[in-house]
This record gives sequence, structure tokens and C-alpha cells, in this order.
Amino acid sequence: MSSFFSPQVKACLIKEWRVEARSRQGLFVSALFGFMALAAVNFSTMISVPLPGLAAGLLAVILIFVATVAVPRIFLAEDEQGTFDLVRQWGASGPVFLGKALFGAIFQGAAGFILGLFYSGMIGVPVVNWPLFLVMSTLLGIASSNVLCLTSTMVMTASNRWVLASVVGLPLLFPLIFLGIGGLKVSFGDGGMEGAYQSIAALVGYAVVPLGLGPMVAQSLWTERRDPGQKPGLPQNKDRL
Repeated sequence: MSSFFSPQVKACLIKEWRVEARSRQGLFVSALFGFMALAAVNFSTMISVPLPGLAAGLLAVILIFVATVAVPRIFLAEDEQGTFDLVRQWGASGPVFLGKALFGAIFQGAAGFILGLFYSGMIGVPVVNWPLFLVMSTLLGIASSNVLCLTSTMVMTASNRWVLASVVGLPLLFPLIFLGIGGLKVSFGDGGMEGAYQSIAALVGYAVVPLGLGPMVAQSLWTERRDPGQKPGLPQNKDRL
């Protein structure tokens, strides 16, 4: 079983970090869509301050929306550029998945933390419990990222994988909105901590389960990839003809 402390996972994480440091595409996409969503919410709430439940729901939708746009490219863009098979030459499927998923979780966790801070200053609803607010914002980013890493792994061999990555993940991402509302509204002063603890526990489960399933899914699906030069419908082993 793959471990986060294995050399292959660390190598893949470092590789992803260096690629992002050079291109900054993920950072640009996350910042662009995140601040566009924040601006739209700010304009819509200028007349009246939303209730804590609505404010919590808007932030949860923003964080999930940003992850939906930014995370699938960690897997799908590399496959389209023709470098994914090269990556798999030096690393097994499980560690490669964990390295990429860990990078996405760190990236989206930081995005959730930062966007949450900006959101708190724009929405007009005072934050009563700051530790809970920041924990929920960060966990929403991490859970959304891990779910999308799993769905991106499942659709990598599909021709319309960019669309399928979000469509397949939609049933899994939808409950995160309600979990986000359950915890974030408490940070705005609506509700008790018991509901917030339940939301945190559920989000931790959402963040952990894809990391357990992902290596197995990657091992099963990525080994069935068709050779780039092979024509569709032909068997991979010519000796079988």
C-alpha cells in the first residue's frame, strides 16, 4: 500500500510544485475564478446583508467552484501534453496519484484559507468564531480537491474527460455544500458547536476516503491505457491476431 512518506510520493509532489512554480497556471486560474466569484457575491449583497446560513452557503459554493475549475488540470492537462506516460515510468500508479492529490490538497487548502479571509471582509456578516471559520474554509478546499482528484483519475482515458471530471464528481461534491453550511453558519453565530463538529468530522471523512480509494482506482485504470500510437479498436498485443 502506498504511503505519503514514500520517495515516489515526495518526488511527484516536488515535480508538481516545480511545474506550478514555472507556469503558475493553477494559481492564475484559482485566483481569477475565486476573485470573480467574490466580486459577484459582493455586488449581490451590497443592498442587504445576507443571513448567516446564506453567507455560509455562498462561501461553500465559491470554494467548490474554484476547486472544480483548478484541480482536474493536475491530471488531465498532463495527459493531453503527452507527459503522463513518462511520469509513470519512474513511479507506480498509487504513489503518483498520492503525490498529485497531496499537491492539490495543499493548493486548494491554501486557496480556501485565503479566499475565506477575503470573503469575511466583503460579505458584511461578522465572523464570531474565527478558528472554526478558517478550519471550515480550509477543509472545504481540501475535501473538494481530493474528490476531484479521484474523479479525474476515473475519467482520464475518456475522450471528453474535461467535462466528465466535473460531472462525475457532482454527486460527490453536492453534499459538501450542506456540510459547509452546517459548519460555517456556526462561525457566523447561527447554531451550536455540536453541528459544527459533525460537519468537520464529515469533511475529514470526505478528504480521507478519496486518498484510500484513489491509488486502487489508479492502479486499475491507468494500467489499461492504450498505447499512443495504437488505433482505436485494435488489440494492444499484436501476437493475439
